[in-house]
Amino acid sequence: MKKNVFKGKNIRIDPLSEWLRGAEGQAVVSRVACSMLWMLGSGSLSPGFLWHVAIPRDAPDELLKEIRSELVLFILENKARLRIILSAENQNCHHYLRRAFVNHWIEKTRHPLRDPRRYLYKRAADVLRASEQFYTLTEKHRGLAFSMTPNSIAIPSLTSEDVREIAFPVRIVGGLDYAFVNKKKAILDLAAYLWNQISQMWQDKPVRVALRDLIHWISLHVPISLRLSGKNDLPDILADERFTADKIFFDPGLVRT
Repeated sequence: MKKNVFKGKNIRIDPLSEWLRGAEGQAVVSRVACSMLWMLGSGSLSPGFLWHVAIPRDAPDELLKEIRSELVLFILENKARLRIILSAENQNCHHYLRRAFVNHWIEKTRHPLRDPRRYLYKRAADVLRASEQFYTLTEKHRGLAFSMTPNSIAIPSLTSEDVREIAFPVRIVGGLDYAFVNKKKAILDLAAYLWNQISQMWQDKPVRVALRDLIHWISLHVPISLRLSGKNDLPDILADERFTADKIFFDPGLVRT
């Protein structure tokens, strides 16, 4: 794994993240996303996975961006297993990625559990997009990212080791409880804190931080795995995001080399 060194810190670059940023990875993601859009339009997949009650027919480009964002998040969350099939040597990797993502999509809409982690991701995305304090951008290789400056630079996705090195400021949210971090002010304050910390890691450069890194960082310190209750319940149509890599469908016998 490659490393970039800034201010004495090791910024680890994951090979799969590099693949996603490259032309080959982008081509595979685009191909699979377009296929998923077609399946969604044909009624083969539920729009609930994308937080829609019905398919928004008037904005296909935006819908495709949402699918790409979910697909990239799926790849990054399951990279330990997917790294085996997403490689330059596998000429048919898009077939297996599509199958795995379809299974993931169906599984999550078939069992609509209320998932606080997925809810927090969606809520944070909405809060950051609506805030005048932040600038958001949907990046092809890692989904939604945010910055506190209009002219920001892309950086590699953080590894778990990088995220763990950043201390959690309990004073900002008032406590290590989901009820605290789910508030609008807490989300904005935590996003600003994390952005500043990562910017310092990159020699005070105006970086863009992946939203998934913010949620990952929060989840390391705040228990958000319990089901929601009361007014914060998600509609039953929403998909559950709790997915383990060992459930990915992959038949090595179908691989053609």
